[in-house]
Amino acid sequence: QGRAHRIRKRSNHVTLVVGANNNTQA
Repeated sequence: QGRAHRIRKRSNHVTLVVGANNNTQA
């Protein structure tokens, strides 16, 4: 469970960064 939680947290962070970057570019 700890491993899955860590991956989920990292994925969420990446999504947040990508979304913010995309919004800025748009």
